[in-house]
Amino acid sequence: MSRIRFASGLMAAALALSCGGGGGGGSTATEFISSYCDFVTPCCAKAKLKADGQQCKLLLTAFAPANYNPTAGQACLSELQAASTKPDFCESALDGPSCDAAFPQSSKGTRKPGEVCTQDGDCASSPEGKVECQHLFRGGTEVRKCQLQVTGKEGDQPCVGTVERNGTSVQFVGGDDIPARGYLCRVADGLYCDVTTNVCTRFKALGETCSQEGDCGPGAFCDGNRNCATRKNVGEPCIGTRDECADGAFCQATTMTCAARLGDGAACMDSDACKSSSCVNGKCAGDVPADLGLAFLCGS
Repeated sequence: MSRIRFASGLMAAALALSCGGGGGGGSTATEFISSYCDFVTPCCAKAKLKADGQQCKLLLTAFAPANYNPTAGQACLSELQAASTKPDFCESALDGPSCDAAFPQSSKGTRKPGEVCTQDGDCASSPEGKVECQHLFRGGTEVRKCQLQVTGKEGDQPCVGTVERNGTSVQFVGGDDIPARGYLCRVADGLYCDVTTNVCTRFKALGETCSQEGDCGPGAFCDGNRNCATRKNVGEPCIGTRDECADGAFCQATTMTCAARLGDGAACMDSDACKSSSCVNGKCAGDVPADLGLAFLCGS
């Protein structure tokens, strides 16, 4: 349920996580929510947030649609249980398709994928995945159509976005029309959406030729020689390429070396230098939680 498509857009944004070490049954929506929150609470503790699980259960109970899918829910809990032994579990924010389907999108809309719409609520829900009213500017006018988005495998096309480990980035790419069915390529599966071909593509390995940002897998970047290279640690020289420095670091222009990102109140000249990615009036403007969904579910 790291990406459960609850009716509330706020909840959908908040559920960008799946953390912890719980488990249990998922025969009913109540059991599923309780078990899911058992996985969340250890991650809350790790993030130094409230870890009694009460806010998680209250929020999910309040926003969960009535159409719970127990088969998908139990599959989701099994996925979480298997992933919970990994050391980066809380940070990786599992994006399992079974978790997405535990509470299928609910909508009173009647428009089918490929039909025109004005808002998401116009589109009929689908057990296969999320249906959105996507838009595209063409010939000076805006086109809006319902689009079904499903998890893609290597080679699936057209892809419409890449599902990151800690969030989902969905953007219509290429073409002159909105495809009725679009595939989301999951980083967790070693895939990304190649914007030049609109195909779910496996990340390039270290040393392989790359042509654009995003071709290389997690922990790597496309260097000046157009090869996938390991991201650089603090203190190593850099040339300013995006994502060149490791997580938590940035390329400092004055020294052209990777430096640790700055905390709240530190002097800055660029937002990229701040942990919060926000440089306001020459100072870093406060740390933003690494996972706002986690903070929302845990409470403070």
